[in-house]
This record gives sequence, C-alpha cells and structure tokens, in this order.
Amino acid sequence: MLKNISIITIISLLVSILGLGRDIIAARYIGVTADYDCFIAAFSVISFFIVLFNQQNIQSWYMADYHKSRLSSENKANQLKIIFARYLIVIVSIFAALLYLFSNQLFSLLYPQLGRSELLLTVQLFHIMLPVMVLNSTLGVFQSYYHSKDRYLYPALGQLLNSLLIFILLFVTNLTVEWLAYTYLIGMISCWIFTLIPIIPNLKSQGSSDGNRSGTLVLFGRYIIAIAVIEQIVQLWYRTCYAQLWDGALSEFGYASKLIFFPIYLIGFSISTAVLPKITSELQNRKLGFYYLSASANLTLLLLVLSSCFIGVFSQQIPHVLFKSKFISSESMSEISKLLSQFSVFITVAGFNIYLARIIHLLKGSKFLLYAVFGCSILQILSTIYLLPVLNAQAIPLMATLWSMILVGVQIRILHYYKIHIISLKDTLMPLLIPILGCFLMASLTINWEPSFLTLFAQGCLCFVITAGLYFKFCFTQNKQLQLN
Repeated sequence: MLKNISIITIISLLVSILGLGRDIIAARYIGVTADYDCFIAAFSVISFFIVLFNQQNIQSWYMADYHKSRLSSENKANQLKIIFARYLIVIVSIFAALLYLFSNQLFSLLYPQLGRSELLLTVQLFHIMLPVMVLNSTLGVFQSYYHSKDRYLYPALGQLLNSLLIFILLFVTNLTVEWLAYTYLIGMISCWIFTLIPIIPNLKSQGSSDGNRSGTLVLFGRYIIAIAVIEQIVQLWYRTCYAQLWDGALSEFGYASKLIFFPIYLIGFSISTAVLPKITSELQNRKLGFYYLSASANLTLLLLVLSSCFIGVFSQQIPHVLFKSKFISSESMSEISKLLSQFSVFITVAGFNIYLARIIHLLKGSKFLLYAVFGCSILQILSTIYLLPVLNAQAIPLMATLWSMILVGVQIRILHYYKIHIISLKDTLMPLLIPILGCFLMASLTINWEPSFLTLFAQGCLCFVITAGLYFKFCFTQNKQLQLN
C-alpha cells in the first residue's frame, strides 16, 4: 500500500506542479485578458467531460464485473474490458459530434456576456480541444488495465508525459491561446499512445464471447456517473457566475482555481486510489479493514487541513510570487488573493468529500450518495442565487464551503448506516488543530521575509516539517498515555 501511495502521490505531485507551471507561464505571457477568458470558457466544457470520464469514474463503472470475470477466466475479463471500451468510445464520439455541431448555441447559453468575436474564438478553441474529450474517455479504461494488475507506475508515467510535453510545447513558439489549446491536444494524443502500446496484444481478437454480456455493463455505475454529472455542472456554474461579474473575473477565477484544486485532487484522489485496493482485500477482516480506513482518513484530513491553512495564511504572497506579470493588474492580483482566502476552507471539505465518496462507492452506497449530492447541489445553487445580490461574489465560496461541509456530515452518516465509523471528532480534533498551529507559527516567524519563489517554497517545507513534528509528538504522547493506562 505504501509503495502504491508513493508512486501515485509523487507522480501526481509532479503532474500537478507541471500543470501549475503551465498556468504560471500563461499568466506571464497571456495574463488576465479577454482571450484567456475565452480559453477558460472553452476549457470549462472540455474539463467537464475530462473529469466525468476520468480514470476513477471509469474504474468504478465496471471494475466489479471485471474482477468477478477474472475469477472464472482472464480471457473473459479482457473481453469485458474491450467491449466496454468500444461502447464508451462510440457513445462519447457521438456526443462529441453533437457538441461540435451545436457549440455556438452551447456557449451562447453558458456565457451570454461574450461578444461576437469572443464567442467565435471560444468556439474555435473548443473545436481544437474536443478530441481530448474522446481520447480521455478510453484512457481511463487503459489505465484501469494496469491498476487491476497492481501496476501503477506505467499509467502514472503516461500522465507525467502528458503534462511534461504540454509544458515543453509552451516554449516552442509565441504563446497564444490557440497554441495553448493545441498543446493540450498534442499532450493527450502522446499520453494515449504511450499508455496503449503495451496492451495492444490484449486488444486483438480473443475469440467470440459467450454471448452473456451482462446488462450491468450499461447500468452498472449509473449512480456514479450521475454524481459526477451533478458535481461538474456545479463547477461549470461557478465559472458562469464569475464570468458575469466583471471583465477578467473568469480569468482571475481560472488562475485561483488551479491553486485551490491543486491539493483537492492531489490528496483526495491519490490517497484513495492507492488505499482502496488494500481496503477491498482486507474488508473480510473487518478490524484490519477499519484500521486502514481510519488511518487513511486521518492522513487525508491532516494533509488537506495543512494545505488549506497554508493557502489561507499565505494568500497574499502566493499569487504575487507565482502569477506576477505585466499582463495582470494589481486589482486582478488582489482579486486572486481574495479568492484563495475565501476558498481556503473549501479545500479541506471538498478533498475529504472525494475521499468519502470513493469509500461509499466501494460499499455500493452510491444511490444514497446521489440523493445527498443532488439535494446539496440544488440547495447550494439556490442559496447562492439568493445571497448574490447581498454578498456579491463572496456568496459563491461561502455557500460552496457550507454545503460541502453538510455533504461531509451526510456521507459520514451513510458510512454509519453501513456500520463503519472511520472518523471521530474526539480523536481527530487535536491532530487537525496541529497544521493550523504550524502554519500560523511559520507565518509569524517569516513575517519579514521578502516574497519570492524560494522563500515561498521554504515556508511550505517548514510548515510541513513543523506540522509533522507536532503531529508525531502528539501521537507519541497519546500512545504513551494508552500504555500507562
């Protein structure tokens, strides 16, 4: 388990850093402009489907049937995987064709504030990146092939190749939003080919199937896909709200969201992806399975709280260090800092929601989770619309954080329904206060430091070291007290 966590976390960290570096370069050469607003608008729809058909969701759809088939026949399991991949690429391709034909109407509906020239540029960028959506859908199937064989390194290297290639291509020519869109396409094609090559022999004909293509192939995971659709609709709604506030607000939210979602997906997905196979294999031994659940939940919470505190405490320094550019005004930089501060708590609750959701999917409780996500999302949108005239832009992060907290509570109640108690307020309150203390202590010690990339990196490392030291000191003291008792 530790080996898988190390592989996924390290490569996910490198991928995230390269993605952040890509946005830093975009800030330096494009900045907060109408063109970058168009890119964010186009990519918001592409991102909707990238997240919808990511490896985690694809794996959740059919891996139960796949592992069941492997018990009887490896050949039958491979047939199931190939059938699923064919269905998926046909469905997504048809959907992509419809999006291509009606892209003008789609963006006019989502972003009515776009002018004629901006709408044309947005549609052009969307058409360039549209194949990314189709390739990404089957990439999830390819990656799950390796994960089912406990081979995490190769597909992770494919993701690293994608991000590295995009980053390198940014320096090939003068950076424009059109070339930025092409880099995404070239990177995805390279990653797709790299991941596919070793499994080509398994894609060749393996004989006819036994005709018993389980009806669950289409229906299995319908709750999971519905949850992903709702979550991505809310994310897309965020962007449409910011796009209507003022000129450049969409670009400002685009830069801030990269930093906000950096730890959410890195921590929430990487730990759960690495730990789920071990949890699955140990669930028969409930005591050992619960131990892994509790340990991974506490680790996830600790890292998320540390990330939230660091971004919240250093929200003024971070954008000035990373996004400083002649194309970004001081007013826009101030707005980015404000967004980081407002969304800092959201990082913890959103990341932990991801972790809890994957545990609930494992327990086949996706139906209950769908009702909870749907209800919280509807109430979040309605309450935000109600408060927007009063609180203006602050209503968006406030309601996002509040309803994400409520969803965490609901998910914990769902786990209690399955007699799983992986988190206890009494046991986790003190460890969660530790990263808050560590970040504020570091901020007070380095208050006179000149903001720069090196000082920001040093502050991050020192925050982590202080938090780890305090946490292990707390655990040591707690274990010593238990031994005395």
